[in-house]
Amino acid sequence: QQQQQQQQQQQQQQQQQQQQQHQQQQQQQAAPPQPQPQSQPQ
Repeated sequence: QQQQQQQQQQQQQQQQQQQQQHQQQQQQQAAPPQPQPQSQPQ
């Protein structure tokens, strides 16, 4: 029973990390385009 609980906790931690990475990628895409000084030579 203890081993099963430890395995479940590890799976939950991996799922949380994957969700955080997915959220970060979505946030970067949803973020407004930042002005690039290199792209716009003044």
